[in-house]
Amino acid sequence: MFDYESRLSAALRSRGASDSVVHDAALTLKEFPLDDDGLIREFGEPEEYAKDLMSDAKPRLRFAFIVTGLVLGVLAWFGLRAAKESGWEALEPVSNFGALIGLLLIGLGVLAEFFRYLYTGRHSRANRR
Repeated sequence: MFDYESRLSAALRSRGASDSVVHDAALTLKEFPLDDDGLIREFGEPEEYAKDLMSDAKPRLRFAFIVTGLVLGVLAWFGLRAAKESGWEALEPVSNFGALIGLLLIGLGVLAEFFRYLYTGRHSRANRR
């Protein structure tokens, strides 16, 4: 589905590699006129090769905002339900909208992750020029 170079580039970027490191790795691959199977025999799986190249780096969490929105949304939903059932009058006006508030927080997490994706994509394209 994806060629070796694409998989290696994605694995390096997920570990926080700079564009120059990704470019150098691609140049190294071009020195070997091998197909994908030959590259796997020579270097190993792209993810493992990226791990070797960036041994001191840790992979970045790619869905942090989505997970945060999901956790906050579920907590808000169940928290407002619990508050309504326990009879907290101060939260009575908003407790009926617990599910809606939860979904809104999840949506905000997805939207924040989307904008972060757009920003990092533009940023990496600008560095290539």
